[in-house]
Amino acid sequence: MLLTGATINDKGSLVVSFKDKSVQAPISAEDDLLNSTAGVKASSGETNIIIWPVQVESNGQPREAKDIANDLRAVRDQLEHLLLGYVTSDRAALKPYEGLDTTNGADFAASLSKQPVIDKIYKNLTTQFIAKIAEIKDLREVQTFRLLLLRRSVANHYGAFRKNFITDNPFWESEQIPAEASKVKFTTWELNKKLNDGTPVAKATVADALPTGAVSAANDILGIR
Repeated sequence: MLLTGATINDKGSLVVSFKDKSVQAPISAEDDLLNSTAGVKASSGETNIIIWPVQVESNGQPREAKDIANDLRAVRDQLEHLLLGYVTSDRAALKPYEGLDTTNGADFAASLSKQPVIDKIYKNLTTQFIAKIAEIKDLREVQTFRLLLLRRSVANHYGAFRKNFITDNPFWESEQIPAEASKVKFTTWELNKKLNDGTPVAKATVADALPTGAVSAANDILGIR
Protein backbone atom coordinates (compact mmCIF):
# COMPACT_ATOMS: atom_id res chain seq x y z
CA MET A 1 0.00 0.00 0.00
CA LEU A 2 0.98 3.61 -0.63
CA LEU A 3 -0.26 6.41 1.62
CA THR A 4 -1.51 8.81 -1.03
CA GLY A 5 -2.86 11.67 1.06
CA ALA A 6 -5.12 13.01 3.78
CA THR A 7 -7.86 15.61 3.78
CA ILE A 8 -10.59 17.01 6.01
CA ASN A 9 -14.00 16.21 4.52
CA ASP A 10 -17.11 18.38 4.60
CA LYS A 11 -18.12 16.82 7.94
CA GLY A 12 -14.86 17.90 9.56
CA SER A 13 -13.44 14.36 9.72
CA LEU A 14 -9.95 13.33 8.69
CA VAL A 15 -9.85 11.00 5.68
CA VAL A 16 -6.58 9.10 5.13
CA SER A 17 -6.19 7.65 1.64
CA PHE A 18 -4.22 4.62 0.49
CA LYS A 19 -3.66 2.95 -2.85
CA ASP A 20 -2.67 -0.59 -3.70
CA LYS A 21 0.35 -0.07 -5.96
CA SER A 22 -0.24 -3.42 -7.66
CA VAL A 23 -3.62 -2.29 -9.03
CA GLN A 24 -3.27 -0.46 -12.32
CA ALA A 25 -5.71 2.26 -13.35
CA PRO A 26 -7.32 2.06 -16.82
CA ILE A 27 -4.80 3.18 -19.46
CA SER A 28 -7.30 5.24 -21.42
CA ALA A 29 -10.89 6.42 -21.54
CA GLU A 30 -11.49 4.08 -24.50
CA ASP A 31 -10.21 1.08 -22.58
CA ASP A 32 -12.42 1.96 -19.62
CA LEU A 33 -15.44 2.22 -21.95
CA LEU A 34 -14.74 -1.24 -23.39
CA ASN A 35 -14.41 -2.72 -19.90
CA SER A 36 -17.68 -1.10 -18.86
CA THR A 37 -19.48 -2.39 -21.95
CA ALA A 38 -18.19 -5.89 -21.25
CA GLY A 39 -19.39 -5.74 -17.68
CA VAL A 40 -15.87 -5.55 -16.22
CA LYS A 41 -15.49 -3.24 -13.25
CA ALA A 42 -11.93 -1.90 -13.03
CA SER A 43 -10.68 -1.58 -9.46
CA SER A 44 -8.86 1.60 -8.48
CA GLY A 45 -7.24 -0.09 -5.50
CA GLU A 46 -8.07 2.96 -3.38
CA THR A 47 -8.96 2.78 0.31
CA ASN A 48 -10.19 5.71 2.40
CA ILE A 49 -10.20 5.50 6.19
CA ILE A 50 -12.13 8.05 8.24
CA ILE A 51 -10.88 9.06 11.68
CA TRP A 52 -13.96 10.55 13.30
CA PRO A 53 -13.86 13.60 15.58
CA VAL A 54 -14.08 12.79 19.28
CA GLN A 55 -17.38 13.59 20.98
CA VAL A 56 -17.99 14.57 24.62
CA GLU A 57 -21.46 13.00 24.59
CA SER A 58 -22.81 9.61 23.57
CA ASN A 59 -26.55 9.17 22.95
CA GLY A 60 -27.15 12.54 24.62
CA GLN A 61 -25.25 11.61 27.79
CA PRO A 62 -21.90 13.08 28.95
CA ARG A 63 -18.98 10.73 28.51
CA GLU A 64 -16.34 10.06 31.15
CA ALA A 65 -13.28 12.32 30.82
CA LYS A 66 -10.97 9.29 30.78
CA ASP A 67 -12.85 7.81 27.81
CA ILE A 68 -12.62 11.09 25.91
CA ALA A 69 -8.90 11.31 26.69
CA ASN A 70 -8.42 7.70 25.53
CA ASP A 71 -10.08 8.49 22.21
CA LEU A 72 -7.83 11.52 21.71
CA ARG A 73 -4.79 9.46 22.61
CA ALA A 74 -5.83 6.86 20.07
CA VAL A 75 -6.10 9.48 17.30
CA ARG A 76 -2.63 10.79 18.16
CA ASP A 77 -1.12 7.30 18.33
CA GLN A 78 -2.68 6.18 15.04
CA LEU A 79 -1.42 9.22 13.14
CA GLU A 80 2.05 9.08 14.66
CA HIS A 81 2.16 5.34 13.87
CA LEU A 82 1.63 6.11 10.18
CA LEU A 83 4.29 8.84 10.22
CA LEU A 84 6.83 6.58 11.94
CA GLY A 85 6.87 4.49 8.79
CA TYR A 86 8.81 7.31 7.17
CA VAL A 87 10.45 9.52 9.79
CA THR A 88 12.03 9.39 13.25
CA SER A 89 9.94 9.78 16.41
CA ASP A 90 10.92 13.42 16.94
CA ARG A 91 9.68 14.33 13.46
CA ALA A 92 6.53 12.21 13.82
CA ALA A 93 5.49 13.77 17.13
CA LEU A 94 2.23 15.74 17.06
CA LYS A 95 1.39 18.60 19.42
CA PRO A 96 -2.24 18.24 20.53
CA TYR A 97 -2.37 21.25 22.88
CA GLU A 98 -1.18 24.06 20.63
CA GLY A 99 -3.25 27.18 21.26
CA LEU A 100 -4.67 25.84 24.52
CA ASP A 101 -3.82 27.02 28.04
CA THR A 102 -2.55 23.97 29.93
CA THR A 103 -0.78 25.87 32.75
CA ASN A 104 -3.48 25.01 35.28
CA GLY A 105 -3.74 21.24 35.21
CA ALA A 106 -7.02 21.00 37.13
CA ASP A 107 -8.77 23.56 34.95
CA PHE A 108 -7.45 21.93 31.79
CA ALA A 109 -8.63 18.48 32.90
CA ALA A 110 -12.08 19.92 33.52
CA SER A 111 -12.09 21.48 30.05
CA LEU A 112 -11.99 18.01 28.49
CA SER A 113 -15.75 17.88 28.95
CA LYS A 114 -16.17 20.84 26.58
CA GLN A 115 -16.68 20.08 22.90
CA PRO A 116 -14.81 23.18 21.60
CA VAL A 117 -11.68 22.11 23.50
CA ILE A 118 -11.89 18.57 22.16
CA ASP A 119 -12.48 19.91 18.65
CA LYS A 120 -9.36 22.08 18.97
CA ILE A 121 -7.22 19.12 20.02
CA TYR A 122 -8.61 17.00 17.16
CA LYS A 123 -7.94 19.82 14.70
CA ASN A 124 -4.37 20.21 15.97
CA LEU A 125 -3.66 16.52 15.50
CA THR A 126 -5.24 16.20 12.07
CA THR A 127 -3.95 19.42 10.49
CA GLN A 128 -0.42 18.73 11.74
CA PHE A 129 -0.63 15.22 10.29
CA ILE A 130 -1.75 16.57 6.92
CA ALA A 131 1.15 19.05 6.92
CA LYS A 132 3.70 16.38 7.86
CA ILE A 133 2.68 13.91 5.16
CA ALA A 134 2.81 16.75 2.62
CA GLU A 135 6.46 17.24 3.56
CA ILE A 136 7.29 13.60 2.78
CA LYS A 137 5.44 13.30 -0.52
CA ASP A 138 8.51 11.91 -2.31
CA LEU A 139 8.88 9.13 0.27
CA ARG A 140 5.19 8.27 0.14
CA GLU A 141 5.32 7.81 -3.61
CA VAL A 142 7.91 5.03 -3.46
CA GLN A 143 7.70 3.34 -0.05
CA THR A 144 5.13 0.55 0.17
CA PHE A 145 3.58 -0.79 3.38
CA ARG A 146 1.41 -3.55 4.73
CA LEU A 147 -1.87 -2.20 6.10
CA LEU A 148 -4.19 -4.05 8.47
CA LEU A 149 -7.72 -2.81 9.12
CA LEU A 150 -10.29 -3.93 11.66
CA ARG A 151 -14.02 -4.19 11.09
CA ARG A 152 -15.46 -1.02 12.64
CA SER A 153 -18.33 -2.76 14.47
CA VAL A 154 -20.82 -5.62 14.24
CA ALA A 155 -23.15 -3.39 12.24
CA ASN A 156 -20.45 -1.55 10.25
CA HIS A 157 -18.20 -3.64 8.01
CA TYR A 158 -16.00 -0.74 6.90
CA GLY A 159 -12.37 -0.76 7.95
CA ALA A 160 -10.77 1.15 10.81
CA PHE A 161 -7.30 1.43 12.26
CA ARG A 162 -6.42 -0.59 15.33
CA LYS A 163 -6.70 1.69 18.35
CA ASN A 164 -4.74 0.06 21.16
CA PHE A 165 -1.35 -1.60 21.70
CA ILE A 166 -0.13 -0.60 18.24
CA THR A 167 3.53 -0.53 19.27
CA ASP A 168 3.47 -4.29 19.84
CA ASN A 169 0.70 -4.95 17.30
CA PRO A 170 1.27 -2.56 14.38
CA PHE A 171 -1.31 -2.05 11.66
CA TRP A 172 1.23 -0.33 9.38
CA GLU A 173 4.59 -1.84 8.43
CA SER A 174 7.14 -1.37 5.68
CA GLU A 175 7.18 -4.08 3.03
CA GLN A 176 10.97 -4.00 3.29
CA ILE A 177 10.48 -6.19 6.38
CA PRO A 178 10.45 -9.84 5.20
CA ALA A 179 6.99 -11.39 5.23
CA GLU A 180 8.14 -14.13 7.61
CA ALA A 181 9.18 -11.44 10.14
CA SER A 182 6.01 -9.36 9.78
CA LYS A 183 4.14 -8.24 12.89
CA VAL A 184 1.09 -7.13 10.92
CA LYS A 185 -1.52 -9.72 11.78
CA PHE A 186 -4.81 -10.04 13.62
CA THR A 187 -4.60 -10.84 17.30
CA THR A 188 -6.37 -13.86 18.73
CA TRP A 189 -8.87 -11.55 20.43
CA GLU A 190 -9.66 -9.78 17.13
CA LEU A 191 -10.12 -13.10 15.35
CA ASN A 192 -12.42 -14.36 18.08
CA LYS A 193 -14.51 -11.17 17.75
CA LYS A 194 -14.47 -11.59 13.93
CA LEU A 195 -12.98 -8.12 13.46
CA ASN A 196 -11.14 -9.52 10.44
CA ASP A 197 -14.45 -10.14 8.63
CA GLY A 198 -15.52 -7.44 6.18
CA THR A 199 -18.81 -9.09 5.21
CA PRO A 200 -21.75 -6.64 5.33
CA VAL A 201 -24.52 -7.58 7.77
CA ALA A 202 -28.19 -6.77 7.32
CA LYS A 203 -29.58 -4.37 9.92
CA ALA A 204 -32.22 -6.87 10.98
CA THR A 205 -29.53 -9.47 11.65
CA VAL A 206 -27.57 -7.04 13.79
CA ALA A 207 -30.66 -6.09 15.78
CA ASP A 208 -31.42 -9.75 16.46
CA ALA A 209 -27.82 -10.45 17.49
CA LEU A 210 -27.56 -7.69 20.09
CA PRO A 211 -29.57 -7.61 23.30
CA THR A 212 -31.31 -4.39 24.28
CA GLY A 213 -28.77 -1.79 25.37
CA ALA A 214 -25.79 -3.78 24.09
CA VAL A 215 -22.95 -2.22 22.14
CA SER A 216 -21.11 -3.83 19.27
CA ALA A 217 -18.12 -6.06 19.96
CA ALA A 218 -15.75 -3.70 18.15
CA ASN A 219 -16.73 -0.85 20.45
CA ASP A 220 -14.82 -2.68 23.17
CA ILE A 221 -11.63 -1.50 21.50
CA LEU A 222 -12.72 1.14 19.04
CA GLY A 223 -14.71 3.28 21.45
CA ILE A 224 -18.33 4.37 21.31
CA ARG A 225 -19.09 7.33 19.04
